[in-house]
Amino acid sequence: MFRRALGELTDADVYDQFVVDGLMSLAEECIRFTDSGKPGDVALDMMDSASQRGVRFRREPRIGVTYSSDDEARFKVESVGDLGGDIDFVYLDAPFGALRLDARGSGTVGPASLRRLGADADGPPTALSSAAAGWSIWASLAVMAVSICVEPLRRRAAMRWAVLAACLMLFSVNALTARRAAATDEPEEDGIEVEFQGDAAAILSFPIEDDRDRDLAVFNEDGEPVPCKYNPVTGMVDARVTADGKYYVALSAVYFTDIDGKSAEMRSAIRALTSRGLMAGADERKFLPDREITRAEFLSVVLRVMDLLDEDAQCSLPDVLRSDWFYSVAASAEKERLISGYEDNTFRGNEPILKVQMASIAGNALMRMMDYERPDDADEILRVYTDSDDIPTWARDSVALAAFTGVVPTRADGSFGGGDVMTRGDASVMLYRLFVKIW
Repeated sequence: MFRRALGELTDADVYDQFVVDGLMSLAEECIRFTDSGKPGDVALDMMDSASQRGVRFRREPRIGVTYSSDDEARFKVESVGDLGGDIDFVYLDAPFGALRLDARGSGTVGPASLRRLGADADGPPTALSSAAAGWSIWASLAVMAVSICVEPLRRRAAMRWAVLAACLMLFSVNALTARRAAATDEPEEDGIEVEFQGDAAAILSFPIEDDRDRDLAVFNEDGEPVPCKYNPVTGMVDARVTADGKYYVALSAVYFTDIDGKSAEMRSAIRALTSRGLMAGADERKFLPDREITRAEFLSVVLRVMDLLDEDAQCSLPDVLRSDWFYSVAASAEKERLISGYEDNTFRGNEPILKVQMASIAGNALMRMMDYERPDDADEILRVYTDSDDIPTWARDSVALAAFTGVVPTRADGSFGGGDVMTRGDASVMLYRLFVKIW
């Protein structure tokens, strides 16, 4: 599959960051499902083939091994040992879903399990359950048998009426209890229950029939949205989960009345981010796309997208107080090296964020989450902008990476506009582009 895709590349595709990133995703999926037992060798062979074709990747492929099951309801792995140092992920792959576990720095993974919710209700009724459901029939037959065998009961009309009344009462009681049980003991809604050990985030995948990416979301058992996205390579919806529990996939469209005049990409980004709970509207009907977004607000969304918001992180920036709503945001951003503060080491969380700051944070996020290399040709990459000389030295590498990977939207006049103040609408476009990349 990978070789076929490589052979279909045009000379222009080799330099297209979107095509190259898509090829890397395909390579990683091929490594995941390889039958050779040596995913490292497979990765090296594919990278050599790509290099000969002139393709230049910005990072090394993530190598994974897969454990599969044909069970339609449950899949459990007690322990996976001897992973070696080259394996990044372990996959549990079942017909009803898949689980990706981080194996980096760990010699073993497990136990972990998947269970399809609602699977028990889908199977045919057993003989025991059928007999239990119609217990009144058996009880009535027993009463009738006793009345026939006992002569005094058989000969007296009053007793025969009493037996008939007892049978009717048994049938009535059975009907009432069955109706009540059906109302209170409904079958589980279709979804997946997952259990795994460790504190690292896992990726839970749901198979779907089509790529309804815009409005499709994953929810936990409390009804809260979980960061997720459609994976076009696997045809599944991937959700980043951090804890055991039950998860469900459903449509969750969010529509705002004040974004109709915006670009199609901005409208799509806003709906995708808000339906997944990553951004919030001003209320149920308004998003306020033209309102400025502050540094703290932007970083809070970035951290949710990356699932790296640490409520216990400690912040050393002097102008961030524990009473500030964004204390954990600033502390987490500092911890994950997304920011370094201004020259005076301040955070200035309530100030509107500039485009150069937003792009720099996006580039740092790509290096943190996707192991992208810091570009050694930043000046050459930034030369596409007419005002590239205005991009400050401290931001050039990270901005170049964000621009090269397509996270930064282009402008009609060819400039970067690093000093522009960003709005909520502007942020949604860059955030969604980043969201797609870090998975």
